[in-house]
Parts: sequence; structure tokens; C-alpha cells
Amino acid sequence: MNRILIVTFVLVGFFCVPLFCQESSFAVGLGMNFYNYQSDEMYLSIGMSYLREIGDDFVLRIGTGFELTTAPKFIIPLLCGLNFYFPLHEKFEFFLGFGLTPIFKIGPSSDEETDGSARFRFYMGPYLNGGVRVMVHKFMKLYVELEQDLLIGPPDWINNATRVHGGISFRLPSE
Repeated sequence: MNRILIVTFVLVGFFCVPLFCQESSFAVGLGMNFYNYQSDEMYLSIGMSYLREIGDDFVLRIGTGFELTTAPKFIIPLLCGLNFYFPLHEKFEFFLGFGLTPIFKIGPSSDEETDGSARFRFYMGPYLNGGVRVMVHKFMKLYVELEQDLLIGPPDWINNATRVHGGISFRLPSE
């Protein structure tokens, strides 16, 4: 377990090196996570991301979230990746991104005993996302995003999650 955390922090640190470049923004969203496409594994998802421009239409994304369901289960995803923006108009753009998602799942899954034996799980894998952003103010953009995760971890070893988010991105003033 300690090795997994060390690898996660090293990878996040590697992607954080370019943080001292250009403009940045902060995004907050609300949506759903369809974990393994099971009816008892749908989560309400609240997420936030820090977006740092590292080139023309090229952004580093570092984010986290909190996802919960009506049963006593939670997912805490972390995101570290790159987004590529494709402006179609001065107020409208779409984006494509990829990265790495470590996920911490807390609570028993539907096929486990409720004796607390499997209350904590760790998954990690790549993600691919895409969406659109519309500028509504010079410092604010609305966005809709679809993200697909491929998560590796026990007990099934190959898991997937699909997140659908909508939210607001705030551009932080630069010097």
C-alpha cells in the first residue's frame, strides 16, 4: 500500500513541474459516476480541478472529487492529466484530454460481506475525457464533460467508470 501511495505522489509531482507557466483556472462541477455500470454503483459526483496552461491550447489538469451513493459508499478520485483545447469560435471550444486516475473507494461493494473486511479499495488507471466549454463572461466558462476511466484493482482487476459532469470554470487573474 505504501508503494502505491509513493508512486502516486511521484507521478503527481512529475506532472506538477510545469505549474510555473502562464495562465490558470479553477473548475467546479457536479454530475454522476456510473461505476462498472451497476445500478447500485451510481454515484453523485462533486469535483474540482486546477487547470494550468502550459502551451497554446494545452492545459495541465490536477483535480479531485467526492462521490457518494445512497448506501454508505464513497469514492475519492484524483486526476492528473493533460487537456487539449480546440477553439471553434471566440466563445466556444471543445477539448480532449487524457491522464492518470488513482481512486480510493470506501465502503463495501454489493458483492461483499458487510463485516467491514473490504471497506477500503485502491484503484488506478488511465482516463480519457472530452467536452465543450462556452464563455459566458471574460473570467467564466460553462462546461459539460464526459470522462471514461479504466481502473485496475481487486477484486475484479479490470473496472471502468464513466463520469458525466457539468460545471463552471473560473479563470484566475494573471499578473
